[in-house]
Amino acid sequence: MHGSFENTHTRFILCFPHAKNYGGRFIQHLEGGLGGNEYTGYVAGGLYLARRNNAYYVESNQGHSGDLRVLRDHASVFDWEASAKTAQYGREFAKKIYGEEPHHGYLYGGSGGGYRCVKCAEAPIKVWDAFMPMIMSYPSFFTFYDSIMALTVQILGDKIKDVVDATDPGGNGNPFAILENNLQKEALASLYQSGFPRGAEAQLRPNPFWPYAMQILPDPKHYETFWEEPGFEGKDDDHVVRSLLIEEDVEVEELLKVNQIRSLIVVNDLDDGMLRDLIFPKEANIGMKVKCINPGKYVGCTIQLPNGRKMYCTHNADDVLVALFSRHSLDDVEKGDIVHLDNRRLVAFSFHHRHFVSNRYPEMKQFFIDGIPIYKPSSRSLDHIPIPSGKFHGKMIIVQNAQDCDACPSNARAYIESVKNHLGNSLDNYFRIYWTENACHLQPLTSVESTRYIPWGSIVSQAMNDLIKWIEEGTSPPTSTNYNFNIHSALQLPGNASERKGIQPTVKLSINGKKNAHINVDHTILLDGEAEAPPNTGYFIKLDWDFDGSGKFSHQEELGGNESKIKTTASHQYSKPGTYFVTFRVFMERNGEKRDVIHHIINQSRVRVIVS
Repeated sequence: MHGSFENTHTRFILCFPHAKNYGGRFIQHLEGGLGGNEYTGYVAGGLYLARRNNAYYVESNQGHSGDLRVLRDHASVFDWEASAKTAQYGREFAKKIYGEEPHHGYLYGGSGGGYRCVKCAEAPIKVWDAFMPMIMSYPSFFTFYDSIMALTVQILGDKIKDVVDATDPGGNGNPFAILENNLQKEALASLYQSGFPRGAEAQLRPNPFWPYAMQILPDPKHYETFWEEPGFEGKDDDHVVRSLLIEEDVEVEELLKVNQIRSLIVVNDLDDGMLRDLIFPKEANIGMKVKCINPGKYVGCTIQLPNGRKMYCTHNADDVLVALFSRHSLDDVEKGDIVHLDNRRLVAFSFHHRHFVSNRYPEMKQFFIDGIPIYKPSSRSLDHIPIPSGKFHGKMIIVQNAQDCDACPSNARAYIESVKNHLGNSLDNYFRIYWTENACHLQPLTSVESTRYIPWGSIVSQAMNDLIKWIEEGTSPPTSTNYNFNIHSALQLPGNASERKGIQPTVKLSINGKKNAHINVDHTILLDGEAEAPPNTGYFIKLDWDFDGSGKFSHQEELGGNESKIKTTASHQYSKPGTYFVTFRVFMERNGEKRDVIHHIINQSRVRVIVS
């Protein structure tokens, strides 16, 4: 059922199963980002998750349809009221269908939806019984991290590939040794100290999240003060600012339609979601091919069209520019038109993280000396933005990814501390935190990417199943993952499953105890893999190998589903010289069930093989 509330901007969907498939509960999804669509979770697996747990499915647009200005004076509608009203209406409608209201309700959401899941959990209303925030993004940290990553990516430029090589398995382990100057080293060091996850270096690239963050900057005056007020790098004519500036006029060679852009730039569900939510007609022009001087450097730039309209460039594939955050097509642009490109707003945004900081966050202490800010503070203070209290009702499981650079591990750090302070010795009665190793913000959608990062949906499915049993049967879920943050804000997880705990297995792959090997063509190499499940979390049902980094995982082996610790070996020969990354991947299920794919929890490990 698709509906809306009269005299509001809130829309929703309710999906009810046949009575024989209904277990008396509902599961509600919160869209990431800023919300605005009531179908995002529905098409991304939320409906299946509800069906799998014999629940009806609920989703709303969280109070708006892409324009937050309609809620300018009603933040609570966005934070929790629209979601709560939708859940309440769903309860009433379920009673009409099944004869009684559901006995329990569960709320989950990822990224920005993960943060709003927390807001709902702490709201003055009890319409849900338990909560599962995922890959949670704390608003102030969201712009902080995107700002510092934008600066780092621009400064490192082509050296990023060398940083990735140094930090990949079998690399030299010291990315600073390959950088060309102190500016690059200082930029990377500052990024790491901010909590950027180790092992996520391959995600350092121009990112469509930047223009998104640029539109929700906590201090919108920054774009003016940066260039006009002494103490800010733009006004002070900083040499780094000068080196980063782009200002060009380019000629439009060709206009591209929706399907052309989809095939060109869609590599993840963020892009696909933007194309879907903007609802452009198939024949609309949304991209332009241009004659450009600096291909690959335009993401985040402002594009000014001949009619004066401006938009952010969200994607740049070679010489094609795309602006998906604009809700207007490019049908008013013609071949031969001259468009103006400049990155003044991007450059200002790239320094925002220095000025909008708080000494209460460990990740930001690098910008203070003896409690005094090094850089001139913004007109708004981060200190005035409260951290949620941790006083949620019901029970909660947080699922965070360890290699997520779009919702860095530190995004959840402050809130977890609030929860610990509030619950004290009763923490384990109400709360769990599960860290997922080798997982980034979005699911890997290419074969090559799957050798580096795992699909993490099964972790979410298992955690939801555990949450339901915790609430309805009193069965305590597995112990939280053990972890700590070091003095440089790096998330650290124990290497052994018995010590790490959580619900994901640990995996190790080596070549004679090392992470790399040099061999000759046609020489046989022996690889040693081992994996271990945390106590009482499941049994291994399958393992597979990818020997060349292609993501084909050509060698697979079925296991008996009765072992919680495995050791195995594999051999391989290479017929051509080159550098290859081998990936060893394992699958675990709580009861050793091979057919229950939705709960097959994955982890993997890689080594480097250099063939001469």
